[in-house]
Amino acid sequence: MAKKFIQIVPVYPLALTFKENYFLWPAVMMKEKGYDCEFVTLAQTAKKGGVESEKSAAAHKGFEVIDSFRVRRFASTLGLLWYVLRQDCVLHAHLRPYLPSLLASLLPKKKIITPFTYELGSNFLIRQLSLFLMRRFNNVIPISPYESEVYLQHGFRKEQVVWIPLAIDYALFSRAKKEAAVAKKFGIKNARLTLVTVANFRYFKRVDVLLRAFASLQKSVKSSQLIIVGDDWLAQEGKPSIAEIIKELGLVNVIRTGYQHSEVVCKILKFADIFVNTSSVESQCIAVYEAAAAGLPLCLSDIGSFTEVFREHALYHHYDDAASLKANMLHYYSDKRLAGRNAAFLKKFVKVWDYEVIKRKLWAAYEAVLLR
Repeated sequence: MAKKFIQIVPVYPLALTFKENYFLWPAVMMKEKGYDCEFVTLAQTAKKGGVESEKSAAAHKGFEVIDSFRVRRFASTLGLLWYVLRQDCVLHAHLRPYLPSLLASLLPKKKIITPFTYELGSNFLIRQLSLFLMRRFNNVIPISPYESEVYLQHGFRKEQVVWIPLAIDYALFSRAKKEAAVAKKFGIKNARLTLVTVANFRYFKRVDVLLRAFASLQKSVKSSQLIIVGDDWLAQEGKPSIAEIIKELGLVNVIRTGYQHSEVVCKILKFADIFVNTSSVESQCIAVYEAAAAGLPLCLSDIGSFTEVFREHALYHHYDDAASLKANMLHYYSDKRLAGRNAAFLKKFVKVWDYEVIKRKLWAAYEAVLLR
């Protein structure tokens, strides 16, 4: 049996707390089981922020050692796959749109993939090719029930699709306390209504919709504030930046913290009354589960990744419907019993996304496929 474990990843390292670092902790787990573990990826200049490394990764021979593991960066997909082919290893590939991960399906290895998406392709041919390649993996590991349904509906065997969500650090977010120093640092005020959203803001996060909804909400709730936690990547996509949207709408009481590590995010959440996510697409979105663990009621877009998990215990709007989002936020504001009931239920509900639970599920999947 192969005693080497390789993960194909789009970036490494991740700026995440250990229990939520979905690339690092599986390697630590496998190392504890006696496996020699390493990461392989393509060389790139990585972006700053929560899901991508802050260091530049120049292509070179050999490897780096990060988090006590070898990280090999290749100049081409072909070079990466040729290296993996020559290893006696088991394989976990991440991110279906990432070409090395998708083409790894052709390697004669025991292998699984976590796709991180339920979007199967931009046209018919790409979708069919993608499905053909993905069926060659021993297991596909979706991170939401909705994603699981999509793959099952497209002909994957029931035993081939194993839902294992990304883990959250439940203790960290559920036990955090308000700290005056955090309020002072970011300028968080005492307000009648405080909203919060957490993301690295690409266009699909639709923070523009949230800002329009907040502009309208402020006419009804004068003493309200919005906390935006995360980096703004909109300009890189050719879209108006968050600062430009705020200026265009003439908004006040919008606090922008930039990217913050989980240890800070959990403390910021304690000052909020409502958590908002208005994404047009999400595979899971860890930030929503963290907010639930922190005891916040949720206002979410009505995409399947959210509705099939949180069901009647959140309020939903279409991702581009600012008026509906405003109405939902006002609903929670005026109905404190509903807000409290939803928040209390979800705080208990998301315990099953805790790291220790997810770790056991992933190890079972590895035993069933990679290690037999």
